[in-house]
Amino acid sequence: MQLRRRWRGNGHKGYIIKHSPTFIEKFHVNVVSNTSERVKFRMNFYNIKDGLPNQKIVKENIIFSINVKEGDFTLDLEKYNIVVEEDFYAIIELLENQKEEEEVYFSAALLGNSTAYRFSSQGKWTKSNTIGIGFNYTVKY
Repeated sequence: MQLRRRWRGNGHKGYIIKHSPTFIEKFHVNVVSNTSERVKFRMNFYNIKDGLPNQKIVKENIIFSINVKEGDFTLDLEKYNIVVEEDFYAIIELLENQKEEEEVYFSAALLGNSTAYRFSSQGKWTKSNTIGIGFNYTVKY
C-alpha cells in the first residue's frame, strides 16, 4: 500500500477484541520503501459502524514520522493509554510531505483484513476487502 500526497487517510481494521479491556502498547508495520526525508503522519483509532470507521476513540493527536527506509517500524503508544473494548480501525493519515515525489510503501496482502480509506480528511470512507495493510499491534489484557 502506497501513501503519497493525495492520500489523507488509510487504515486497517484492528484485531477482533477477545478480552475487554485491551490496552494497545505498540503499532508495527513493515516499510517496503520510504523515499521521504521527513513525511508526517497522524494515527487515529475509530470505533466501527456499518463496517466503516465511525467516531474517534482517542482524542489526542498521535503525530509521528517514519525514519525507516526499509524494514520494520514500531511506534510506542503506551503514553497515550489507548484502551479498546471492541473491534476498531487504526488509521494513519498523511499530514504533510516535503516533496511531491516522496512515497512510503507498506507491506500489504491480498484478501487480508478490511482496509478503509478516503482522499481527504473529511471525505467519505470507502472499504476494501481486497487488500489488507500489514499493520499489527502489541497489546495487553
